Amino acid sequence: MQVSHDVIAVNGHSSLLCQNRYRGLALALVIASGGISVSEAQTLVRVVDVGAGLCCIVKTSDNHYMIYDAGNYRDHGETAMTAIEQTIPEAATIDLLVLSHCDADHIAAVPYICENYKVKEVWRDGLDAGTAIWRREDEAIAEEVENDACVDNNLQHVELDPGYSVRIGNATATFLCGFAEIPEDWGLISEGEDKNARSVVVRLDVGNASIMFAGDTVGRHIGDPWNTNIAAERVLVERAATIPIDVDVLVAPHHGADNGSSYPFILATNPEYVIFSAGSHFHHPHYWTANRYIRSGVSRSKMFRTDLHDNEGTPEWSYQAGSATDLPGDDDVLVTLNSSGAVTADYVPPLGLFETRTVAVNGRMRSKAVKVRSAKVAKWVDDADLWKEDYDEEEEHTIPPQRLLSQTGGAEHSLAPKRRCQNRSTRGIRRGLFGRRFR
Repeated sequence: MQVSHDVIAVNGHSSLLCQNRYRGLALALVIASGGISVSEAQTLVRVVDVGAGLCCIVKTSDNHYMIYDAGNYRDHGETAMTAIEQTIPEAATIDLLVLSHCDADHIAAVPYICENYKVKEVWRDGLDAGTAIWRREDEAIAEEVENDACVDNNLQHVELDPGYSVRIGNATATFLCGFAEIPEDWGLISEGEDKNARSVVVRLDVGNASIMFAGDTVGRHIGDPWNTNIAAERVLVERAATIPIDVDVLVAPHHGADNGSSYPFILATNPEYVIFSAGSHFHHPHYWTANRYIRSGVSRSKMFRTDLHDNEGTPEWSYQAGSATDLPGDDDVLVTLNSSGAVTADYVPPLGLFETRTVAVNGRMRSKAVKVRSAKVAKWVDDADLWKEDYDEEEEHTIPPQRLLSQTGGAEHSLAPKRRCQNRSTRGIRRGLFGRRFR
């Protein structure tokens, strides 16, 4: 994505201000040595543009922190580490670290996190991925348990009780699902689906405002008929009467792949905003995935993608696609959750410190803003032992041609958009009627 820049001095370095396409969202952000400041009563959730991976950082208004997934191995975790470093003050306590599953595009920054912060509690599926990246993650958590009394909730040894909740300052994280083993009757057809369907899914509530982190959870096979609902997403829908899953913001399952975001799941979650954490791999988000959200009543203007202006061709969603390959680090999405129920979301400038250097451009010397990598981040990014092992690429997420017809029938296109609740504060009333917990 192409953006224009201004550079201003911050603590002896420079901070990059991106001027293009940030639509005037009123956010109380100050990038400085102490991280991001949060205005009173607002909790911030930053969905970091880590490319084809996931990292979400939560900062509550009373300065508590949560991280859901830890970034992408493809850039050696640098984008995730930099965002964490600029958001969470040095040596702070992270109340909760959730690692949805064992894929390397979700766990790259774990060693960095455990070395630089005190982590109180970890939840993870615990499946051994058999990669050097996973082994370093596992070792880092073990050291954190030994050194800082971290509680490691490894689902290979600890059973997750759906509905279990953890206080994160003035917010509440509720665990909706997570699986150590996958039931055979789910009928999953690949090792990738088996790993993804184990994802630990969490919703975060701040008063009457809420967001769901869905990891890579599975709700359909690629190319299934539009109304298919299977596996973990079906479990979530069936439990919804007792463990509510309707939310204001949904970080969409599996980067917008077609084997997540089943239509019944979308109807049950009923999001106002949808965020696809995607990069220039696997044609995410898929057209049919985005189409299911639109058919449910979600406005295109409230659907965000961290690969803004990327274009890999069919079956990638063409909305806001451009003509180039998108690189990580420039399309972060910031969500604000207010205890009153007010919610906003928009693209924001990348985090990090920059310095102005004079470089040759087309034979002429010009000033250019260059990102400064801190020594703490560089230590892990440049660790050859950590990244020496090639990671098997996930299977291509393409729709089998023979299954395309199942998604193009008249039934899907005859659906009338679902009427949305315009007054989001009524969500709180609805949750109260259904036994919603108020803490």
